[in-house]
Amino acid sequence: PERPARPAREKLIPRPGPQNCLAEHTFENFIVGAENRYAFAAAKTAAEEPGVYNPLYLYGASGVGKTHLLQAVTAEVHKRNPAMVVRYATCDELLNDFYNLLQQHKSLSEFRSSVRDVDVLLVDDIHSLAKKTQMQEEFFNLFNTLYGQHKQIILTSDRQPCEISDIDKRLESRFESGMTAEVGAPEYEARLAILRMWRNDILSKAPLGDEFLEFLAANISSNVRRLKGAFIRLASYASFSGNDKLTIEQAEELLHSQLAQESAARDISIESIQRTVAGHFGITLSDILGEKRTRTVAEPRMIAMYLCRELTSNSSTEIGAAFGRNHATILHAEKKVPQLCSENEIIRRSITQLKRQLQRG
Repeated sequence: PERPARPAREKLIPRPGPQNCLAEHTFENFIVGAENRYAFAAAKTAAEEPGVYNPLYLYGASGVGKTHLLQAVTAEVHKRNPAMVVRYATCDELLNDFYNLLQQHKSLSEFRSSVRDVDVLLVDDIHSLAKKTQMQEEFFNLFNTLYGQHKQIILTSDRQPCEISDIDKRLESRFESGMTAEVGAPEYEARLAILRMWRNDILSKAPLGDEFLEFLAANISSNVRRLKGAFIRLASYASFSGNDKLTIEQAEELLHSQLAQESAARDISIESIQRTVAGHFGITLSDILGEKRTRTVAEPRMIAMYLCRELTSNSSTEIGAAFGRNHATILHAEKKVPQLCSENEIIRRSITQLKRQLQRG
């Protein structure tokens, strides 16, 4: 087959060093809290001792720091051993390279060498492989090759492997075979620490006062990207007008659209209730949605159904569909759980804690 043109070859050949990573995405600049401590420790270990956790699979909602950790690993590996070949890419970038060669009727050898001739492969948003049958087969073979050579593989996704629909079960099994860690959204204290770090690193004139950082930390909790956008907007206004002239009322007006988006994001969904309840009781989302009838699963499932009736406007039929049950099961949970609360103080406290956690966002 025709050899690829030189520009395409240069694009695909991996080079040592984090050329496509943000310089500020380092371990030193990552604020660690209870919600991400485990993932941070796993990523740091993978950077310091590649291959110990293999694969390392990090999952969590958008904007909570998965990409930061992935790029921090890239920077740390290169700093410790510049000779190592590290390839960081989003799954979409890999897909584009793959399909571009297919459309050009060229050999896939260039693509394969670009991702196989590495010491560390880091792929962001691996869930984008869903429904991409041909690329899934290619990635399965790639995974086996690198794993067999003890090369470090780190993946991120917005969900656990078992929750990615339309993906080869062999890949799901490979993804689950190593270390899996969740990256949660930062709590208030962590958000405030992040804002203070940005103030120190970014602002040189008219720094925002603590009251504005506290306002941002309290009102923007869905993800770090939105928090940074709001911070930059307030900081820019303060630099033009003078910090002493900025008021909280003006901040609310300036951030009207972001605060409206945040309010919408805080609307409690059935899925968020299912995930929160599963995490609280130490079971998986698959358990909540599955057929297990053991008490350790059945009670949390019933509590999740009850909370969906309490905290959302969805009908019993809609909630039942989300759980794979009929509406009668939901109505039963609605009656049964208050009875359990009156009989069992531990369950009552759990439900109170879950409500507070869900309503806090």
